[in-house]
Amino acid sequence: MTQHDKLTDSERARIRGFLHAFMADHPARAPFVLRTLDSLEMALFQFTFMPLRLAGAGLVVVLCASVGTSYAAEGALPGQALYGVKINVNEKIAGAMAVSPVAKAEFNADLTVRRLEEAEILAAANQLSPEISSDIQTRIETSAANFSESVAAIELTNNGELAAAEVQSDLEATLSAHANVLSALTSVAPETEDVLAPIISTVESHVATARKARSESLSSAVLATSSPSRDDAARSLAAKKKVSAVEALEEIRMLENASTTISLPQRGAEAARALAEGEAYMERGEYDRATDAFDTATRAATQAQVETAVSIELQKILPALPIEAEAISTTSTKSIRRRAPFWVRPRR
Repeated sequence: MTQHDKLTDSERARIRGFLHAFMADHPARAPFVLRTLDSLEMALFQFTFMPLRLAGAGLVVVLCASVGTSYAAEGALPGQALYGVKINVNEKIAGAMAVSPVAKAEFNADLTVRRLEEAEILAAANQLSPEISSDIQTRIETSAANFSESVAAIELTNNGELAAAEVQSDLEATLSAHANVLSALTSVAPETEDVLAPIISTVESHVATARKARSESLSSAVLATSSPSRDDAARSLAAKKKVSAVEALEEIRMLENASTTISLPQRGAEAARALAEGEAYMERGEYDRATDAFDTATRAATQAQVETAVSIELQKILPALPIEAEAISTTSTKSIRRRAPFWVRPRR
């Protein structure tokens, strides 16, 4: 390692500050299953009469055992004993807790990501069978369809088009990142190509769907704004998106200082370019185009974060795993050449 490769004291301080700020904004919370059952346990101990106390104590023992099983099941993978608890108990309860259309959309997006992470872990360990791959693909299709239904419900709410575009934009970037990781897996472990190819094709199809839906939602939001106030509203939205884009670029810079993931330079360049384009559009009064450019920068940051986090985890299983810098971009639907076979390239 050369002198230029080492972090300076100021860079280390900045990274620590970034992590502390992130932890403050995202405090650790017990899983929803534990929080729910803790509330039940406290309620049982409030009984006044001894017989009820004894009965309640016995029920608490049962509940505590159930909590332990549910908690252990969170890390279960397809084919393992507790996987049924994970998808049929934990996730069912989580789905019931998602009440608003936005919460439901985020829940279904999370289900899609969970299935992809399971496929990635199994593939990295060379344990992804064709049967499990097919089951994961089916579950992804189901959660993606439920996500689309939730987005349709979001669009019916006040200012729903913008909220719908937000969740679609985040899913687009997240799925793009996972498609890149899956493609990298097929390059490093060619024996996984047959079982991963259908999943990658499904994911890339949903990336294109999310991208198209996002664009349509934004167009609807613009048309819904009355002409007299349209420019003011568009300017205000673009200014808000610019703040997010600047923060997104800073996050990528932080990651570049702390990680060696090879896709980060590309994501940083993509975000910087989109930010500059957005600023130029704003100066010309093209606020809708500025908003789109700033959103591109934010998606680049999301994609960088997901690719980095997933690659770090998977490299514990498969150290040779890289993240392809030439993989899917969040800004275009055009096919991009890479070392993966032709059938896993992004669709037009």
